Amino acid sequence: MLVSFWSSSSIRTKILLYILSLLLVADLFMVLTFLRERMFLEQYHEQTNIHYEIATFRHHFNLASQHLENHMVSLSEEDLEEYRKFKAAMDVRVGTIASGTRSASTGEQVLGRAILNMYAHYDTRIQRLLPHQREASGYILYYNEITVLEKYIQAYCEQLLNASLRNSQEAYVDMERHMLFQATAMGTGFLFFFLLSHLLFHRLLKRDVLSPLHGLATEAAAIANGDLDSPEVVVRNTDEIGRLARVFHRMKQSMRENLQITQQLHAQELHGLTMEKLLIQEKAFRLQAQIKPHFLYNTLNTISRTARLEESPKTEALLMSLSQFFRYIMQTEDSMVPLEREISLVRHYMNLQQSRFGDRISMRWRISPFVDLDHTLVPTFLLQPLVENSLGHGLAPKPEGGCIRIRIHECKEGLIISVADNGIGMERNALEALEAPRHAGVDGDSGLGTGIGLTNIRRRVEMLGGGSRLTVASRPGMGTVVRIHLHMEGVEHYA
Repeated sequence: MLVSFWSSSSIRTKILLYILSLLLVADLFMVLTFLRERMFLEQYHEQTNIHYEIATFRHHFNLASQHLENHMVSLSEEDLEEYRKFKAAMDVRVGTIASGTRSASTGEQVLGRAILNMYAHYDTRIQRLLPHQREASGYILYYNEITVLEKYIQAYCEQLLNASLRNSQEAYVDMERHMLFQATAMGTGFLFFFLLSHLLFHRLLKRDVLSPLHGLATEAAAIANGDLDSPEVVVRNTDEIGRLARVFHRMKQSMRENLQITQQLHAQELHGLTMEKLLIQEKAFRLQAQIKPHFLYNTLNTISRTARLEESPKTEALLMSLSQFFRYIMQTEDSMVPLEREISLVRHYMNLQQSRFGDRISMRWRISPFVDLDHTLVPTFLLQPLVENSLGHGLAPKPEGGCIRIRIHECKEGLIISVADNGIGMERNALEALEAPRHAGVDGDSGLGTGIGLTNIRRRVEMLGGGSRLTVASRPGMGTVVRIHLHMEGVEHYA
């Protein structure tokens, strides 16, 4: 029953039981020590009281004898009163001395009885003396009998006091030796119990807690090294360690089953991912050659109106930007291009759009000097479709226009590119609809100039691997921010 109770008790209960047992034994030790010291003090106090009573009786007897002698010489009533006062005190203490010596040694008992008997004879002689104190018979009685009894009583008191002090000293030494022996025995017993209980508790703790935890730690290390078939630790207790071991083994079994499923799925996904990557690359190449008719129409109309209104370098700049824009679209066949080329394409695109919108739109660049634009590779057509969407869906519907801010800076993993506008923004349902194609497997909005939609850009970014991703945040009336995280290891592997 005790074994069952111990194995089912919690670790907290086991520790509390151990501490409680130590406290109970310590309390018992303290109680026994207190009782032992109290008994010693009572014996010492009893001996001290006997000494005090004997010494006080002797002192009073001497004073009473002195006053009686003075009275017999001078017949002073004052001395007689003093004698009677001390006589009354002696009558009380002589009985105390007699009863106090009953439990003493044989010699002290004899002396105590002798004092009691002598004092009784002395008291009888005093009673006979007082009525004849002025007569010759009284003086004869006093000097022949009473003074002799006084000397005997004084001698017996002296002997009893010395014997009591001597015996008390011997008894004190014996009690002190006995007290030391008892203290040593009790201390040794408590120490032995403490060591025994500590060893027993340590053995139980090692068996029920430390050994299972060490086994679980070894098993966890094996799992961390990829070994899911290591032997399981057997824990029969039903406490926290037992529950932990059972949960740990269920988790290990689940990991083993999940690993088998993952290995099967991984083999199936490898072929699918490879094919999907090839299809997305091909689709990106095809999309690069698409130009929406209304974009070309609006751009040409803008150049035409500008040429009619004025002959200036502005027309030449517009034509140069348009030609560079077309050249980039038609001649770029690589899936990854230097970041500088993407930035240049955006600048040409914005030159064309600013000729259309004028001062309604503006662009701000914030590029970290630590970014190597010429050697940092990014997916082709990464920035321009984002700027096009900000312009067409964010700033164009806004009468007063706005500003597009592009920020490029390094981070721990690689590169962060953000395109933000202060346009009309998007409602929550529109933002959710924008995210929907990502999960539905269809393309999203296709943009305005190049025909490359946001979903296409997101897929190409995520194909870089390493945690590369595209996120969109928007609030109605405040604008939209598109942020791209490019993991450089994934970029280099993809390139």
